[in-house]
Amino acid sequence: MKLKKQKKIIDSEFTLLKNSFKLMEVEDILADIRLSMENIRTKEALKASSKLSDIEGSAKIIDNMSRSIVNKIFHDMSSNIKKSCRRRES
Repeated sequence: MKLKKQKKIIDSEFTLLKNSFKLMEVEDILADIRLSMENIRTKEALKASSKLSDIEGSAKIIDNMSRSIVNKIFHDMSSNIKKSCRRRES
């Protein structure tokens, strides 16, 4: 009887460990995606700023706006991916 309980505990802990590794893999992928998004954002913000160079402060406005857009898109995307990963764990 004790052996069954111990096996159940070990199985449960092993499942938790496997799920943690899955989530870590997803987080690594998300970090790569975030970096790629930031590189695209920076290039596009620089292009737009150069076209608006006659307007004072345009570079800062474009930078802030594009950063905000990327942050919102990435937050929604990463939250949905993590939720999906957690649902698969159950």
